Amino acid sequence: MDNLKIAIIGQGIIGVSSALAILEKYPNAQVTIFGDRSFEETCSYGPSGHFEVDRDVYKDWAKASFLKFAEIYRDHNPDVTGVKLISNFHISDTLEKLQNLERCTKEFVYNLHWLEEREIKAIFSQPKKYCLFFTAYASEGKKYVPWLKEKCVQKGAKFLAEEVDVIINCAGSYAGKLAGDDEVIPVKGVALEVYAPWHKHTYDYDCHTYAMPMGETVFIGTTRKVNCHSTKITDEERQDIMSRYEEFHPAMKNAKVVGEWCGIRGERAAGICRLESQKRTLISGKQYQVIHNYGHGGYGFILHWGCALKVIELLGC
Repeated sequence: MDNLKIAIIGQGIIGVSSALAILEKYPNAQVTIFGDRSFEETCSYGPSGHFEVDRDVYKDWAKASFLKFAEIYRDHNPDVTGVKLISNFHISDTLEKLQNLERCTKEFVYNLHWLEEREIKAIFSQPKKYCLFFTAYASEGKKYVPWLKEKCVQKGAKFLAEEVDVIINCAGSYAGKLAGDDEVIPVKGVALEVYAPWHKHTYDYDCHTYAMPMGETVFIGTTRKVNCHSTKITDEERQDIMSRYEEFHPAMKNAKVVGEWCGIRGERAAGICRLESQKRTLISGKQYQVIHNYGHGGYGFILHWGCALKVIELLGC
């Protein structure tokens, strides 16, 4: 197992974390990572990491990622890794949404509790009926993924390939095409980067409109356009995002927009990512293994390390 030649398709958060987990477990494995574009053009380069998981099937993977973030936050400079510890306010009129979030995260997030009515009315200009608060780790994709990548390089990961024993499909929105899986749906997301150094908390309004601090700026989003591969940001999308957030947070009116991001997330129609192993055979008779690790949608950073550990379990199966 230690001398396996492994090819990983995809240089985003899922591909790079899978590579690092394998190299930590099997230091002599020969790992090669492929990508068809620069990192700046991938979905993982954008805003990411506000911790939200409300599906029981993802709970264990999310917990593993959370514990990995805790280790990184303790031992490394957040300015370098992009991993930080911040407060999260999740606001909704639908109690069930927040109860699902509470059930799936209460075992590992910090200081989880429900806000009282007086607190909700004091904090929000457009208060909703319920608000769940907790403290959790978040990560800036443009810092965190390159930091993971550097760890892979230090452990011998390369970007050229020869005949391999294992292929790991982490190709994001295009992973379905590689796998012959027509259930993968491209979903367009847009966020605006606004200068607001005083904005220090993550807010999530009804699982639709969010704000996440990134140092002196805040990323505000998002749009959700299904079956869309276009990364062009329209004026209509910009106006939609800002008007929605300003309604909830009037202090952000006239804040300066200093950047913007658009990414295409690969989601599966069933709503659950694909994480499984297959055996295949070349015409020459050589057998090799394919491990699929894709379809995470907006959960990529939340699940990345848990899924990477699952990839290790699947190796050789």
